[in-house]
Amino acid sequence: MYQVRVETILTQIAHHGTDHRSQIVGTLSQHGVEAPSLDAWTFGIAVLGDGPV
Repeated sequence: MYQVRVETILTQIAHHGTDHRSQIVGTLSQHGVEAPSLDAWTFGIAVLGDGPV
């Protein structure tokens, strides 16, 4: 049997995407491609239209 606290699961959920973003940036860099900004704020502004009202 294996026991995991809820706090551990929630922390993993919150940070899981960070692992993938860093892998994407690393792969793109290895191929000479400048990676775009991958943070949520930039996405919200560029794609969702977030910003001043």
